[in-house]
Amino acid sequence: MGFFSALMDFLFGPVEDETDNESKSENKKITVPNDSEKSDDSEKKYVKNTLMSDCEKQFFDVFKNILADKYLIYPQLNLATIITKNNIHTYQNELYRNIDFAILDKETYSPLLLIEINDVTHNYKKRKIRDYKVKKICEEADIPLIFFWTKFGINRDYIEKRLKNYLDI
Repeated sequence: MGFFSALMDFLFGPVEDETDNESKSENKKITVPNDSEKSDDSEKKYVKNTLMSDCEKQFFDVFKNILADKYLIYPQLNLATIITKNNIHTYQNELYRNIDFAILDKETYSPLLLIEINDVTHNYKKRKIRDYKVKKICEEADIPLIFFWTKFGINRDYIEKRLKNYLDI
């Protein structure tokens, strides 16, 4: 057995000869587990998640209400999708961070404003370092970044006032 065959067997399990498969497939039964037989999520390695937290959804609704007529609003956007590093010979892992919301021009899809929703976890040292790096990246890319703290609640008038400093609304 060659290296490639051994690797494929390791990754996907042994592959049976096609002639053997044809004779065996006649006797095989395919069973689909019903809902009561499915394992609970705690046993799974991967589980489905929502795109936004409940708090982020509430902010998103306010942003849509204020901006949807004039701008595109993208939640959970990776910085690498809107910012490119000039030096292509170095790693770009610092761009593989998600921003909570990006406000884009409807015609050009260019980023106009980035928004971070900060909860209590943003007071932790690691999060502060991450937030500082994101802020510096956005400054260098000439994309404004603003923060809304969850501890102040979700006040539409306040949010609109802050957005007006950066957008034509």
